[in-house]
Amino acid sequence: MFKVLLVDDERIIREGIARLIDWKQLDLCLIGTAVNGREAADMIERDKPDIVITDVKMPVLDGIDLIAMENARHPEIAFIVLSGYGEFELASAAMRYGVKHYLLKPCNETGIIDALRDVTGDLRRREKRESLLRESQNYLRRMLPLMQDQFLQEYAVNGSYTEADVAYYCRLLHIEQQNCRVILFQAERDIPFDEIYVLRNIVTDRLPAESVRLIAIMINRVLVISHGLDDASLPDRLDGIRSEWVDYGCKSLTISYSDEVEFRLLPQAYREAERCLRFSFYLGEGGIITPKDVTPDPGEKPTTGLIYDYDRISGAIKSGNVKEVQAELDTFFSQLRKMAFETSVAKTYCMELYLTVVRQCGSERIGIGLEKLADIQQMDSIARIREAITEISRRLQ
Repeated sequence: MFKVLLVDDERIIREGIARLIDWKQLDLCLIGTAVNGREAADMIERDKPDIVITDVKMPVLDGIDLIAMENARHPEIAFIVLSGYGEFELASAAMRYGVKHYLLKPCNETGIIDALRDVTGDLRRREKRESLLRESQNYLRRMLPLMQDQFLQEYAVNGSYTEADVAYYCRLLHIEQQNCRVILFQAERDIPFDEIYVLRNIVTDRLPAESVRLIAIMINRVLVISHGLDDASLPDRLDGIRSEWVDYGCKSLTISYSDEVEFRLLPQAYREAERCLRFSFYLGEGGIITPKDVTPDPGEKPTTGLIYDYDRISGAIKSGNVKEVQAELDTFFSQLRKMAFETSVAKTYCMELYLTVVRQCGSERIGIGLEKLADIQQMDSIARIREAITEISRRLQ
């Protein structure tokens, strides 16, 4: 129900209109009357009417000045102007403030009702538009963080955006293109998915909220895109996260992070952090790996295979030369670490080495050695694989 204020210095007009109109039938409420613009202005501030019916020519403060003043303070109020003969210029002045309806005094019931219906129709349409706009804005407020996260994750992981696309989406989603770094938290294999949320919560609690631009779960790892984390304090923060994760009851947590780079280099930062994480196979799980800890990136992928003469270790085992066997193992694993193959490829070379060693067994023992071949495939670090191969080579000497 809309509220109406009636303003006219003529008592007969005020009382006549007040009695003439069935306000309730029009879903309106007449909240009062005023004798001039000044009194009306006070009532507007106090009672907040939706519609004001006002004469244009009044003492103290006339209708045009009232409309001008309230249009600046309360542009949502709809005005209906009352004017007498010879006052058309005043009525026209009111139109400049967006007034759509003016009635010539003396007014009849039909004219007043038609004007009120038009105005209330406009008000209802405006209410509907504003309601839809509020709903849209509320939805956008709820969805914007999710859309920002989705874009940041997709841009970092896939990098399939042109420079123009990045600029467009950053502008659309209100993302500031600040320098950033990528941090990856890799949980051990086969962890229940719901426990990854525990890891996410630990990370959220331990890192300053103002520095975290994105935190997202990616199967058994958590991705963080951060800004402004101090290089000196970052290792201690990450070590605290790792310790809390272990205290929670989990086996290990491997963490890697990139250098802080310009926003446009975010995909490269992600690849750098992921490459560091891949080195957990070579450096061991449960550590914090940075670009300084890994060999320089030779390119997308090694273009050559591992160059190693397996006959050399066969000969060393047959000769029973313990130092020579150890030297060959050093050579093999040093070259493997230097090439930085994908884990699956590195394990293939390790299994070939393992088979070379097992073949030196007698026929009665080679079956046992082959049974343990599957264990090599399941080992999660090059150190464990080397230990296993070293152990069997010792047994053969």
